[in-house]
Amino acid sequence: MLPAARNPNMLMAASLLAVAAASGPVLAGPPAQPRTETAAAVSLVVNKSAILRLEAPAVRISVGNPAVADITPINSREIILLGKSVGTTNLIVWDKSGVATMRDLIVTPEPPPPPKPAAPVERESVEVIKGLNKSTLEF
Repeated sequence: MLPAARNPNMLMAASLLAVAAASGPVLAGPPAQPRTETAAAVSLVVNKSAILRLEAPAVRISVGNPAVADITPINSREIILLGKSVGTTNLIVWDKSGVATMRDLIVTPEPPPPPKPAAPVERESVEVIKGLNKSTLEF
């Protein structure tokens, strides 16, 4: 015979413990999930920075891939974003109520420099004189 079966108080305690353990998670329900929002994507250019102004003060920020973009907080409502290499990553900003706002960061290559103005073309000319007539040929 089991020791709990010999003692009715132990049997009652074990039964209550088993019921409580089995029903605890069911009564508690799933844990509350923090709210996550999505914001508009930000386009960056490699080696260029941009200022991101936030709607609510940030308490924590994170960038998904720091090899693609870098972040520098200026104050609780402004972040400097820097494109480091071509690609995409994401930025997550948490506010004091725990709401996380996610946005994509898209980093594109630097555009080619504008073409240099063409150097003026030196024109050559030949003057042709035939009697009283004079002509100039340019090429």
